[in-house]
Amino acid sequence: MRIASGVTDQYIYFVAVDSTDLKTRETGLTTFTVYRSRNGGVATAMTTPTINETDTTNMPGVYELLLDEDMTIDAGDETQEMVFHITQALMAPVTRTIELYRPKITAGNTLDVTATGAAGIDWGNVENPTTAVDLSATDIQLCDTVTTLTGHTAQTGDNYARLGAPAGASVSADIAAAKVDTAAILADTGTDGVVVAAASKTGYSLTATTGLGNQTANITGNLSGSVGSVTGAVGSVTGSVGSVTGHTNQTGDTYALANGAAGFVAIDTVVDAIKVITDALTSAGAANLALSAAGIIGGTVQAGTLSTTQATTDLTGYLASELIGRTIIFTGGTANGQASDITANAVAGGLLTFTAITTAPVASDTFVIV
Repeated sequence: MRIASGVTDQYIYFVAVDSTDLKTRETGLTTFTVYRSRNGGVATAMTTPTINETDTTNMPGVYELLLDEDMTIDAGDETQEMVFHITQALMAPVTRTIELYRPKITAGNTLDVTATGAAGIDWGNVENPTTAVDLSATDIQLCDTVTTLTGHTAQTGDNYARLGAPAGASVSADIAAAKVDTAAILADTGTDGVVVAAASKTGYSLTATTGLGNQTANITGNLSGSVGSVTGAVGSVTGSVGSVTGHTNQTGDTYALANGAAGFVAIDTVVDAIKVITDALTSAGAANLALSAAGIIGGTVQAGTLSTTQATTDLTGYLASELIGRTIIFTGGTANGQASDITANAVAGGLLTFTAITTAPVASDTFVIV
């Protein structure tokens, strides 16, 4: 920590820990002994060291020492180190160091800049002036006002030699005229973002146009000629498309795969195969499936007793020991995929006891009992 020479209202912090175990923080300590030494000086006891306990509840064991003795640096030095050794019967000793430095302007002094001038300035003691220093035009040489600049021609109006002579009355008038022409072009081409019917765009054709960039607005009417490529998403195409060169119409429900004719797959054949399987599921089979599902119990782990052999759950309505012998399978969460046999169940809290698994479940893990 750096402290300016002569300042006596700064604190440094230290932590008091037990002198035996060197880790327990000690609170409520008083009667400290503090020794100080500056720049290799003799260790000297502070006369009345001021030490406060910062906050017993929120910062236990943290204390603050007021640095208010021997805080002025020696003449001729710009910086010095200072050490403080703090002891108390119940705590381990603490040693802290700081750096004292000489500020360029002594704390509390004011450097005045006024227009009254100064009879003389002690430039050798500007770092620590004893009186206000006045600076005026008599002490500081000011620059004269620039009235001419060799090689420069004064510019007037809104046209300049580097821009060349305007075609019209002035450069600003020419820019205004160009703006009007640009607005007309935007309106005629529809690039102003407003969708205009093709019938109102007379005298314009995209048939032989090349080099168009991205078209972000809508195009209505006919678009003739070839389109090299379309990148990005196409929102929608309304109306009929006469022809697409290079495209082979697809019929039926089969489409060519990348590996040729051998990869042809009939979608209806796959669907028919699935239908054969579902048709074979008789009413008796469906009833058996329903009975099987009815015997499965689903649940969720709750906060409470959670270990590799027990879990509090949301199960209710089951008698004690009713689920012994069944299997619990964790289907989601930390214990997902693990299974074990149930050895006991309690009514209170839906507590399940099972043979030890590898990873203990946590609240919100899901499971089924079969």
